[in-house]
Amino acid sequence: MKRYLLRILGIVLVLICGILLVSRRNPSDARLIAHSDLLRGSSDIYLKIPGSKHLTNLTNHPAVDTQPTWSPDGEWIAFVSERDSPPHGHPVNNLYVMRRDGSEIRRLGVSSPATGTRIISWSPDSEWIYTKYITRGWWDNYFVRLEDGATMSLRFSNTFTVYSSWSPRDSLLAFRTQITDSSMGIFRARPDQSPDTQNLITLEGFIDKMIWSEDGQSLAFSAFETSQFTLYRVGIDGKDPQPLFSSPYPFLDVEWSPDSQWIAFLPEGGRAVSLIRADGSEMRRIGASLQGHQKLDWSPDGQWLVVSTRQGEESTLYRLRADDSEVRQIHQVQGDIHHVLWSKDGRRIFFTAGDRVREHLFQMRPDGSDVEYLTETAFDWEFPLSPLIDFPWHGWEMLVLGAGSVVLSFLKRGQFALSSRSVNRIGAFLK
Repeated sequence: MKRYLLRILGIVLVLICGILLVSRRNPSDARLIAHSDLLRGSSDIYLKIPGSKHLTNLTNHPAVDTQPTWSPDGEWIAFVSERDSPPHGHPVNNLYVMRRDGSEIRRLGVSSPATGTRIISWSPDSEWIYTKYITRGWWDNYFVRLEDGATMSLRFSNTFTVYSSWSPRDSLLAFRTQITDSSMGIFRARPDQSPDTQNLITLEGFIDKMIWSEDGQSLAFSAFETSQFTLYRVGIDGKDPQPLFSSPYPFLDVEWSPDSQWIAFLPEGGRAVSLIRADGSEMRRIGASLQGHQKLDWSPDGQWLVVSTRQGEESTLYRLRADDSEVRQIHQVQGDIHHVLWSKDGRRIFFTAGDRVREHLFQMRPDGSDVEYLTETAFDWEFPLSPLIDFPWHGWEMLVLGAGSVVLSFLKRGQFALSSRSVNRIGAFLK
């Protein structure tokens, strides 16, 4: 009887290890969603795990809490709230941070009128937050340090700053600024007590979309000059900006390939997705039959693109090979698709559909199967998805596997015995 119970215990421990291992090796299934749910004038931030019924109210406050934004390390969530507004005055927006379980809520940075629209973005090292809001037609811009809430202003005299983006490789922020009534520039800055800024480029015209290359060495942006739209590339040092492509139509979306060698873009009025080498030496068009483009994104291996189109009342998602050898319809919805994102592990495509006040977030597999509704996102500017979380279960896996193996080793004469060689092989696999 004892031998039988020990055998059962050993098998259970090994099975638990296997479950932990499967969870650890499928991080996309461990994605968490922090989303704001606006209902009857109040909004709370919730935490949800896709594919499960897990839903936790993180803020649970009568004030409006919205725009949750994850830190790149997955440890913090920044959000906007009116909770500290004066009791009989105008509502005031403030920036807050909390742990991913809703603990350690604290206010950071400066206040703004609640009528302003605040935008939040984290530095790649999760140490700084860039935040901006509009008041009386003016954008105020700040770096805020997570550790102590220290705030550094990025406001410039006679300027109007709107678009901004952190380099994916460095705590370096690029932002677009109005310089005169007829000219705009792209600046870069690092968070510091007195942020050091550098003007990368100034153009007579209007600068629109701006995005970093994945290696952090270049920026692609579109500009409207003398009655035409031009796609540019400029290096991190601002030298030798290169015009790549011109069109009488604006660009609906611009995205770098994962290897930073190609730029994909959607010129309005065009009937194909356009790809151009970063140095301008080669250009190709794929998906020539598609019309009514909206958004696009690259697969992490750079072999595929997902593209959304709109015809009539319906929007359609397509998966395209970058060499144009395959075009496949994978999903269709009513209304607009506002965002589309291919997960970093390549196993999921995320997209939002609906109106901008209340969008619906979905995920599916790249072949269009297993479409899952995730949540409603109210007034959120970006996907409320956490980074891929590789749970730190490696030590527990080895402990559980070791315990199960010890138990089974006492049962060598049984059919469930594990040899030390098998344990070593499993240990090497876990690493």
